[in-house]
Amino acid sequence: MQILKTRIQRIIKLILKLVSGIIAVGLFLSVFYYIPSFEPEAPDMILPTPEPTSPPDYSVLKGKLEERLSQEQGDWSLYFYNCDTGDEISINSHQVYSASLIKLFVIQAAYQKVLNGAMADDAALENQLMKMITYSDNSAWQTVTRRLGGGSYSAGMAYVTAVAAERGFADTGQFYKGLHRNYNFTSVNDCGAYLRGILDGTIVSPEYSEKILSYLKQQQHLQKLIAGVPEGVETANKTGELEYNQGDAAIIFSPAATYVLAVIGDGLNNAYGRVDVFVKISEMVYNFVNN
Repeated sequence: MQILKTRIQRIIKLILKLVSGIIAVGLFLSVFYYIPSFEPEAPDMILPTPEPTSPPDYSVLKGKLEERLSQEQGDWSLYFYNCDTGDEISINSHQVYSASLIKLFVIQAAYQKVLNGAMADDAALENQLMKMITYSDNSAWQTVTRRLGGGSYSAGMAYVTAVAAERGFADTGQFYKGLHRNYNFTSVNDCGAYLRGILDGTIVSPEYSEKILSYLKQQQHLQKLIAGVPEGVETANKTGELEYNQGDAAIIFSPAATYVLAVIGDGLNNAYGRVDVFVKISEMVYNFVNN
């Protein structure tokens, strides 16, 4: 019995030693083979510093435009105004033949007379004004002008000239210049200031400025300045032309900025063949404004 008890005790001790050995080996292996998980830290991202963008230098654009116009036959003038930045360019602005650009100032006079209560703003008048601006219809222009003058074209143009002068458009109206009769005149500065007034709502009143703008946006003569603007860009303009004169005054609602551009070529040998000048000038201005 004692022998059995002694054997059991030995077996227990042996088992305990065996278990202790296994535990020791396990601990040794766990320490020896332990490889800590390691994720390298991402290096700090160093982003390139963007180059500071400087505003366009419009003296550069003016120089390019002056150079381009100097290459053309005739007497060229140009006005530009960036409505977002206030940058302005005026090149050789002076009084020249207006051709149909005078119609801008006729519709101003008509709405001024309506606002003064001296003429009714009826459907017939609106139809004539729309045709005069949108289609540059000469018959509509003469009809409206005679209505302004109580049946007299010359009295009507005298009223157009007086309203233009009151608004500060000193170059615009019908004047006698020592020629055999009176002629209609304007300047790119007057046309540019007029379109700025449309945008500001100061031509007659905000309501009438908006009406005029809506007619200009429906313009059907788009072969000059508007042809130099990408398709889809909103525009509003009025053109004019004679056998020796070409003009266009436009508002361009471009992605980068809304701007006003007016160009007149006078004393031209082949006015109808000078449309390409307007297109090229318009492209230059649009690309510069929109980088």
